[in-house]
This record gives sequence, C-alpha cells and structure tokens, in this order.
Amino acid sequence: MFAHPFAEEMNKSRRMVALAAGAFAACGWSTLQIDFTGCGDSGGDFEDASWAAWTADLHDAWCWASANLPGPLAVWGLRGGALVISDWLRASGVVAPLLLWQPVSNGRQHLNQFLRLKAAGEMLADADAKASMDLIRSSLQAGHAVECCRLSPAGGTGWRDGGFEFVSAARFWRAGSPF
Repeated sequence: MFAHPFAEEMNKSRRMVALAAGAFAACGWSTLQIDFTGCGDSGGDFEDASWAAWTADLHDAWCWASANLPGPLAVWGLRGGALVISDWLRASGVVAPLLLWQPVSNGRQHLNQFLRLKAAGEMLADADAKASMDLIRSSLQAGHAVECCRLSPAGGTGWRDGGFEFVSAARFWRAGSPF
C-alpha cells in the first residue's frame, strides 16, 4: 500500500512509483496506490483535504487491501507520505513492514520548505521576504488556503505537528509478523 508525497513531489515521482509498482508486480506483489483526499485524482476536493482525512484514507485502503489482496501486506511511503503513515500506524495499532523512500522526519521543517518556495516567488515581486513568510503563516493559521502548493488549513496542521516515530521492533515481532 503506497502513501504518496506532498504537492509537486507527488507529481514528480509518479513515473518512478509506477515503475516500482510494476517491478513489484513482476515479483508477485500486489500494489495499491491511492491519492489522498483532495490530492491528485482523488474524488475529494482540495478543501476536503486534512491530516485526519489522509489517515482515514490509509485506514480505508488497508481495510480494502486486507480483504481483497492475497498475501501479507506492507506499507510503502515516499517523502511526506512517511509522516502520514507514521500517524496512521500509531493511531490504528496496525503492525506492518515498512518501505520508506527518503522519508521526511519533521513535518514542520518540510512545510517550511514549501512555504519558503512561496515566499521566494513573492520576493521576486516584493522585496520583503520576512514579511512575506509572516503573511503566509498568518494566513494558514487563520484558516485560509495557501496557494504555495495548494495547502488547506486542515492539511497544514498535520504537516506542522507531524513527526516520524518508529514502532518498536519488540512490538513488531510480538505481533507474529510473517516477515
């Protein structure tokens, strides 16, 4: 089950993820790729995007994969998708093998990278970068969407507070994993 990265990173990685999924299939593994609510080709609108919706998307995908795909399940994430996976695993109690590609371990830092890109774009038109960053942050905190990377206020909260936490190996092995 694949959890995609955020914003333009999702778009730039689609081809490589599709190639990897094809390679996994050639080895006999099923791969489930979903787009989180409000992202990519999902049925939701951007305004529906939130951290809670994304962790719920992972839960729904896990339930579907458990019922419909043969063999053991693993979770695969890229960049910011690792943060969503971490929160979902912690909340759900699911124990699963992880494959993480360049995982983001600090959501606040990752969000700041996207906000800096927006500020840099505004700097080209406006000379005050600090004022631009302050305005962007205050808009997000006030509940307004920020168009740096189509970031909704609810989605921004998860990135701001997100951090990756590994499940202990003892918990993993006590669960009787087939891996």
